[in-house]
Amino acid sequence: MGPVLGQVERGARLTPGGRRDNHLTSHEHKVFFCDYCLLRFNNEELLNQHQEDCRNHNVQKIKMPTQEEKWLEFSNHKFKLPVPYVIYADLECILEKINSCEQDPKISSTESIAKHVPCGFAYVIVGPDGTMVKPPTVFRGKNAIDQFLQNS
Repeated sequence: MGPVLGQVERGARLTPGGRRDNHLTSHEHKVFFCDYCLLRFNNEELLNQHQEDCRNHNVQKIKMPTQEEKWLEFSNHKFKLPVPYVIYADLECILEKINSCEQDPKISSTESIAKHVPCGFAYVIVGPDGTMVKPPTVFRGKNAIDQFLQNS
C-alpha cells in the first residue's frame, strides 16, 4: 500500500476544490486515485492492476514555489537553437459596421458593432545573416487570407 495522500481516503470522491463526498465528473460512481502517480480510476480493480507497476516508482509530490521562486526565467542560453529564418507578416483589415438589434439590458451581453474583413497583407522573409531572402510580398484585394496562404 502506498503512502496516504493528504487526508484523501482510497476511493474518496473529490471536487476540483478538494471537497469530499462529491465527484470530479458527472458520473455517480466513486473515483479511485493512485497514491504513487495521482492517476484517477473508475474502479478499485483497475487501480490495483495499475499499482502493481506504478509502485516501482517514487511517490509524486507537488511542490509549490515560494514567493521568491514564483517567477521563472530562462537562463541556459547555451541550449537555445538558432532560428535560420524569420518571417515578419502584417495583415490589414477593414472594419465593416454590423447592423444588429438592440440588446436586452436584463441580460449581460456583448454587442458586436463591427466585423474585421481582411483586405491585404505584406510579409518578408529574413535569412540568418539578417538580409531579406527576397523582396517583400505585398497584396491588396479580395480573398486576402486565401492569397496569403497560397503565397506563403
